Amino acid sequence: MRTTRVVAYFALLIPGTLAAQAGESAARWRWVNTADELSARTDSRLLLSATASGPILFFVCGNRLPGDSGRTLLFFTGESLFPYGGSGSAYMEVRFAGEKGWHPWYWLIYDAADPQVELPLTAMSRRVAFMGSQHNAYFSTEIFKRMLGSDTTSIRYQAFGDSHEVHFLTAGLAAMLKDRSDCKWLVQ
Repeated sequence: MRTTRVVAYFALLIPGTLAAQAGESAARWRWVNTADELSARTDSRLLLSATASGPILFFVCGNRLPGDSGRTLLFFTGESLFPYGGSGSAYMEVRFAGEKGWHPWYWLIYDAADPQVELPLTAMSRRVAFMGSQHNAYFSTEIFKRMLGSDTTSIRYQAFGDSHEVHFLTAGLAAMLKDRSDCKWLVQ
């Protein structure tokens, strides 16, 4: 039964990747609602594809993943992340529109999450990192607020064997979340 949940969970990543490949700006944003029939847990996910195909940002609201008030931020790279110092964290750098410098972050790699949390572990789970902070590994209020106020968000990360930089057009994030009542997204 667990294998079914693992396959179903990561199958949700594929439509977002295909949307990015379509190259249309309208395809950058996509809503996906998920449910786990075994636990009755649900969530809704706003997926934002990078300007180049591959990486995706997930803005998740629900009780299927750990988070802060039901909110979780995820970064899917499409390739295995390099763990920093042998730990379960990946070293990331984030920059927002108009900034010259990068902000360093250590994001928890999906398969290194709290063992109390039932997360499916597969080869795909090393391609996902929670966009958290020192205070909350699963959701960074600071990163989220900065994305709301920025037209672009750039992320640099280390995958096995290489370094990458990706860009997301985050303009319109507030409008996409404004009418959602499932979570308090800090959107006015």
